Amino acid sequence: MQSKITAIEPRGSWEGKYGTMYSFKVSFEDGQSLEVNAKSDTPPYKVGDVMQYQVLSDDPKFGAKGKVSKPETTTSERTGRDKDIMRQTALKAAVEFNAQRQVETSRVIIEAEMFYKWLLGEHDILEQ
Repeated sequence: MQSKITAIEPRGSWEGKYGTMYSFKVSFEDGQSLEVNAKSDTPPYKVGDVMQYQVLSDDPKFGAKGKVSKPETTTSERTGRDKDIMRQTALKAAVEFNAQRQVETSRVIIEAEMFYKWLLGEHDILEQ
């Protein structure tokens, strides 16, 4: 699920096998409240952030427990920097793919573009 955070209440800390954990009650605009844990005394999100959440358990006596994470980005939400990194990765893959073959530079660029479109989910390489 995904919703905007409306409140974050500290609930104390406890010692776990990975060190000190901090508990918070996080309330969402859609009415869901969860007890979540973080590794720092300040969670990596704030009131007003739209976050994805998952209910892991919902005990009538102790309430719902779960986890909160950044929403997954869709292809249309990728930043220019993300696309630049993907394009560089595709070019590197095409160069490595063609390293032992004697092909024209233009062929490497064509394959890099094909790999890039595949990374974006716009092309199925297996259709070729």
